[in-house]
Amino acid sequence: MNMLFEFRHPSWGTEGPWEMFKHYNISAVMTDSPAQENLQFLSDVIVTANHSFTRFQDFTEGILRVIIGIIICILNKN
Repeated sequence: MNMLFEFRHPSWGTEGPWEMFKHYNISAVMTDSPAQENLQFLSDVIVTANHSFTRFQDFTEGILRVIIGIIICILNKN
């Protein structure tokens, strides 16, 4: 079973949760609205699991192209 977690509060933007996620193979949800929700730390893509999940809201084709580029970079690193 793949597990994931979506951050909704900036207090989670510390090293502890990321290390725990890596240890238990839990993925953090990639969100398209970190600045709007005071979650800027999610702008840095940190791979913590062998699976991922991306949540989109109100995206344009331009934003989708940027996100596809980020996903391709992640795949090329792993």
